[in-house]
Formats: sequence, structure tokens, C-alpha cells
Amino acid sequence: MTENDFQNKTVCVTGAGRGIGKSLALRLAQLGAKVIAVSKTDENLKQLVAQNNNIIPVCVDLSDWKATKEAIKPHLPIQLLVNNAAITILDSFLEVKPEDFDRLFNNNVRSIICISQEIARDLIERKLPGSIVNVSSQASVAALKDHTLYCSAKAAVDSLTRTMALELGPHQIRVNSVQPTVVLTEMGRFAWSDEKKAAGMLSKIPLNRFAEVEDVVEPIIFLLSNKSQMINGTCLPIVWFEIIAACITYGLGFIGNILSLIIFFSQEEFRHVSTGVLFILMTLSNNFHLWTLITEFLAVFNIYVYSGVVLRCRLNYFIQNLSRTMSTYLAVTITLDRLIRSELPMRSRIICTRQNVLKLTLVYLIIFSILYSFWFCPMITLNSITNTCYSGQSPIFSDFISNIYLPVRLIIVCIIPVIIMSLANIRMLFNIRQSRRRVDPRNQIENTNVPAVSSSIITNGRMTPIDRMLFYMMLISVGTFVVTQIPFNIYSLVRANYETLDMYTHLLVRAILLIWSSIYFGIGFYLYCLASPLFREKFIRVTKKLITFICRLRPA
Repeated sequence: MTENDFQNKTVCVTGAGRGIGKSLALRLAQLGAKVIAVSKTDENLKQLVAQNNNIIPVCVDLSDWKATKEAIKPHLPIQLLVNNAAITILDSFLEVKPEDFDRLFNNNVRSIICISQEIARDLIERKLPGSIVNVSSQASVAALKDHTLYCSAKAAVDSLTRTMALELGPHQIRVNSVQPTVVLTEMGRFAWSDEKKAAGMLSKIPLNRFAEVEDVVEPIIFLLSNKSQMINGTCLPIVWFEIIAACITYGLGFIGNILSLIIFFSQEEFRHVSTGVLFILMTLSNNFHLWTLITEFLAVFNIYVYSGVVLRCRLNYFIQNLSRTMSTYLAVTITLDRLIRSELPMRSRIICTRQNVLKLTLVYLIIFSILYSFWFCPMITLNSITNTCYSGQSPIFSDFISNIYLPVRLIIVCIIPVIIMSLANIRMLFNIRQSRRRVDPRNQIENTNVPAVSSSIITNGRMTPIDRMLFYMMLISVGTFVVTQIPFNIYSLVRANYETLDMYTHLLVRAILLIWSSIYFGIGFYLYCLASPLFREKFIRVTKKLITFICRLRPA
């Protein structure tokens, strides 16, 4: 967001003494807003003002209806409001006390109605637009043990948000809420200090970590800004986009790879061609890569495939990077295999063999295993508090990742393969075009010096069906690689050296690009079906056989 979104505007932030509210107040003041910071703890407000003396402190207990209205009146008009103040009381359902109920709902729900009424009435009288953001929680939609009152109150905040949006919308006052997962504020650390309890919650978060304060501040600023002028009555979940996208990408990708392998292995002619063997190996590698991503994602459903730091933080990331690179260079080899067949038709019978493919794959496996062996470094460990993998406190290791690993990965896994595959495909398409011109009767005299290409690829100016299928599959693999892999690798390198985006935008962009890059490892089957009639025909044939087999197994 820019300063233009908040210049000459007054923003009121409740619960501004610490946590999300404190960070938000400081950020808004930095963006040029006049910030009214509300807290019931005078000492916290003094510390806040000491960090930015342009912030105006208001010390009031928001559970006191009358005192709140009197405290806020001198600062009107207030165009922007963030209802962030909240408390938590942890008790099981059977232990809930009426005084706890009154205290929590007075602070977490009643206070929102009180201060929002006062600010909204004034805006309506002045005919000024406004924006209100209520800080809710994922606890409003997910039941949590010992959070009876907190979950109920946050669900009430969501319902209140929608009602306020409906009634205040005609007055050009937008009302939205954010629903962060566990945020590591002081209150969040207290509520989730038990490691066993925290592990259960972490398993439901695709990023496998709790949110930091900055992860919530930026979405709130977005909802306050002019960039969200058509967003009203929305409860913005922080993590659900990734869950849906990951389900679609990983699930369909894994299924597609399995179907591809079934088709590949069912065709004897395909298995006897070096290109076919390479496609089988690449599909297997793709499956390994998707599996490492799925194992992380399965934690959403409380399914733990790996336990312990070695398997979870070292081996899994090792295989993830190894399989990604193996798939990349097998795709490169597929391209070179087809190029050699077109350039050196006679020698290709010696070079492009299944035995050589297996030998080269073994060489790739050894080289890249050595390259990624640093993932077994003891500095990569498991944080017992956040239950996430991290690289300890070593600045040397962090510098290695940022300044050596990421640039080398970009070169080896992205730039070199793209150059090789692009040049090889251009040359191959040129050869095919020249071959068609050579067999054209109108060009036979003028093209007598054009070199012949492999008869296994071109016959009378046309490809054989199996070669046409392999050629289409190769083009799809190269095109998909370029489109999906370049953005993620370049962004990772740029982000490591230039932090130009705020934390929220960075996490959103990274999540989108990571899922986008993962498409390459599972989309092949679907594109093969679209582009290759022979592949589609074989898939239909295999499907019919499978259905017939299943029907025969059913009892009469």
C-alpha cells in the first residue's frame, strides 16, 4: 500500500498496546495516517508512543460502554476502524463460568458494537465513506478444545461483520473481517504453549507454521485501503486458498501420473524405445516429487507420514529437490534423444538405447544426490515451539542458501535446461520442415543436398504414430517446464536478495508460484490426452479394459 491510501485519514486501532494492534498502529502511522491507539493499559500506550510520537493514545476499558463512547468522541471523525481488542479464557465446555462468559463477550463482541456504532453514526451524519475491519479467527469456523467461549465469540464476530456490512453498506461504509490462524502474539504463545496441542493445530495449516504478527497486519491494511473498495462483508481466511489449490494440484497431478504410467507400461512398443523409457523414468520422478509435497499436505488431515527431524526436515526436502532436478534433466535428455535421432539417424541406434538411458539416469542420480547432500546438515532441525523445520541460528548457512544455493539452483535447474531444450526443439523443428520439403516432389531438384533425417521419425514426410505421440509429449513437456518453472525460481532468488514486498504479499506470491511450479510435475497426462490422438486412444482402450475387468469381478 502507498501513503496516498492513508494520508489525511484518521484510523482507530483497538487493542493497540501490544501484538497485532501495536504492529498495525506503527505501520499505519508509517503510511501517513493519523492513528488513534486504544488500549486499557496505560503503560503499553506509553511504550507505543515512545516508538512513534505521532500516535494519539486513548486509555479506556472497551468493556465499559459509556466510557468508550466518551473517550472516542473527541477524535471524530474517524474514517477507518480496526476492532482488534480481544481476550481469551481457556476452559472446557463443562467448566465455563457465567462471569467468564460475560467478561469475554463484553471484550470480544460487545466492545465492537459499542465503538463501531459511535464511529459509524458520525460518518453517516457527515456523509463520509469509511472502512471497518474486525479481527476474527479461524476459531470461528473450527472447533478447538478448551476454547468454548473464544470460538463462540469469534463466530459471533463473523456474523456481526456480515450484518454490519449489510446495514452500513448503503452509507458507503465497508465492513470486513480477517480470520487468521494462530498468531504468535503474547496471547497466542500463551494459548498454544503446549507442544502436543500446538502439533494438532499445526497439522491443519499447509505452511506448517503459525502466523507471525506481520502476516495479519498486511491483509488488514489492504482491507482498509482504496484497493479493496468493492470488498464488503467478507471474512478473509488466511490459509484456505492454499488448501484448495494444493488439493487440486497435488491430487489430480498424482492421479494423472499414475494413469500415465499405466498407459506407458501397457504399450510394449513404447517401453522398447529409449524416449519411452525416459518418459517412464520422468513420470516416476514426478511422482516422487509430488509425494514429498503430499506428505506435507496430509498433515492437514492429521496424517503424519514422517516423524522425527531426519525424515521430516532433511530426507523429505532432499528427495523433493532431487526429484525436481531429476525430472528436469530427464526432460532435457528426452529432447536430446529426439534431436540425435533426427540429426544422426544411423548412430542414434547405438547412442539412443535403453541401456544408455539407464546408465545416464544413474549418473544423474549420483551427481544430484551429492549436490543436495547439504540437506542432511545437522543445522537443519525441528523447532519444538512452532513445529516447523528451520536452519537454526547459523548466519553462515543462511548466507549459503541465499547467495550460493538459490543462484546455483536457478542456473542448473532452470536456465541451462531451458536453453538446451529450446535450442534442441528449434533445431528439430527445422529438421522436420526440411525433411517435408525434401520429399515434396516440387522441391526434389532444389533440395538434393538436404541431409536425410531418421526414417524412424519421418516416413514419406510424415511421422509414424508412435513418434508423433512422443514428439507431441516432448513439446508439451518443454513448454510446460518453461512456463511453470522459470517464475518460481527467479522469484525465490530475487526475494532472497531484495525484500521489496511486504510479508503478506510475499507469502501469497510464493504460495501461488510454488503451487504453479508444481503443476509441471502432474499436468503431463492431461495435456498428453489433449495433444496426442494416439495417447488419447490408448487411454480410452486401457480404461475400457479396466472397466471390463472390474465388471467381471462383480458377482453375478
